[in-house]
Amino acid sequence: MSKLKSKFALAILLGAGVLCAVPAFAVDGQILINQSSVMALGGFPFKITQPGSYKLSGNLVVPGNTDGIDITADNVALDLNGFNISGPLKCTFAVTEVSCSGSITGYGVFSQQTNTTVKNGSITGMASAGVSANGALIEELSVAHNTIGISASGIVRRCVASLNRIFGIELVLGVVQDSFMFENGTGLFASVATVTGNHISSSATLGMGVEFTTFGSNSFFGNNSGNIGSGNGTTSQNNNNCDGATC
Repeated sequence: MSKLKSKFALAILLGAGVLCAVPAFAVDGQILINQSSVMALGGFPFKITQPGSYKLSGNLVVPGNTDGIDITADNVALDLNGFNISGPLKCTFAVTEVSCSGSITGYGVFSQQTNTTVKNGSITGMASAGVSANGALIEELSVAHNTIGISASGIVRRCVASLNRIFGIELVLGVVQDSFMFENGTGLFASVATVTGNHISSSATLGMGVEFTTFGSNSFFGNNSGNIGSGNGTTSQNNNNCDGATC
């Protein structure tokens, strides 16, 4: 083979390698993320550095003490597409505590940017939190076996949180609605928030702790240290259900 042909062939191979390392685009223009594409780009955490729409096309298995996906751009929508982001943390429920082992740090999805959306899938086994995001829309997620299931400001709705050591959901400044929390350390902590239409049960400690928050149409059952811990500035709409009685 001539030197020119050899160089041409090498260029094609190198180009193919670069293309393989770049996440693929879905038909609708969303950028696809899966275990193979993450590893081809150097491993975890996978960094989203440009605004746009991203979607998982497979489960992500994250090693201990690192993040799954770090979002460093505003205006990012991440659709888990029914798949799971999983770390090594495993938690067990007892009457008075949720205990966990297997990792020290790590977020499933981490963002300090504005206008972040995370939806439609599950995040398990993360030692810091399943999701941590500011000014976000978080919906239709299942979070389990994390230190904190969801830690956010913004809107959290139609989520399920269980077997999270400290909080199922922690929200400062925003709305929590139509979500289900069971067998967490504390089901929900909310500050400067509106809390409506949630079910919180079987917490190892308190069902819900709130401050500067309005809450109504929630149901509580079998929380070990009581259903509601109200701090300063809280307003109950007096239509909540606590173990079968209005509260």
